[in-house]
Amino acid sequence: IGITTTVDKSGNTAAIYLAGPLAGRDMIDNCRIYGSSATVRLSIGVWCASDVIPTIRSNYILSCSSYGVLLQNSTAGAGGEAVIMGNTFNTAVASPNGASALTYTSGLGVVRIIGNTFQTYDIGVDIQPDSTVANSSALISANSFENNNTASILVDRVTSGGFVNTLNVTGNNFQNPTGKHVYIRDQTGTNGAFCRYINITGNAHSFTATGPIQFAGGYMANIDGNIFEAMAVGLNAIGFSATAPGTGTIGTNVFAGMTTPYAL
Repeated sequence: IGITTTVDKSGNTAAIYLAGPLAGRDMIDNCRIYGSSATVRLSIGVWCASDVIPTIRSNYILSCSSYGVLLQNSTAGAGGEAVIMGNTFNTAVASPNGASALTYTSGLGVVRIIGNTFQTYDIGVDIQPDSTVANSSALISANSFENNNTASILVDRVTSGGFVNTLNVTGNNFQNPTGKHVYIRDQTGTNGAFCRYINITGNAHSFTATGPIQFAGGYMANIDGNIFEAMAVGLNAIGFSATAPGTGTIGTNVFAGMTTPYAL
């Protein structure tokens, strides 16, 4: 399926919208969703709501002003597992552009994000746990993140309630000139340990801004087997706020091009 807009729909339109029964499952496979230029865009490429639990696979999603894919499943709870696999997300608008390639707001128990390419968005993967989910988990593996302005992976607690029980970030390639690669924060200021059991392992990080791994929230982090290469002088690779993580391990990583790998 090819969906192309020739009129700017950046304010109000989703190319594909799914809203279904409890734990409804749908596959979106091999679609081309295309806003044709920087001034002719869609608002949302794929929008899943009302308990749809999707598999979104092998699609090409270009030029969305808000979200490439928005998972907004508010009541499915721990019963769902979404799969986002082998897609290419890109935007014709240079960042900062206010857009997220993939946003997961609530509802699904497990999200598997595997083998995708995320290019030139403000945020690549944006996980926003809220009070509808007691324990959600994310596996983010074997993806390529390129030139995302704010963060490649942002776990962002905006409202009280909601926990990410397990976050596995493994085997990804990060090439970001300015944005964070993995950024965990609690904007409510009420529970910095909302994101638990964080594994950041076996990734490659190339960066020109300090602190591509940044903890302003989180608990029990394991950072091991990664390669960090600073592309400018005076940078550090891993930063921690005063409140997080509660405990953790920095294992055997490779640090190149920097004298101070960690900023406490």
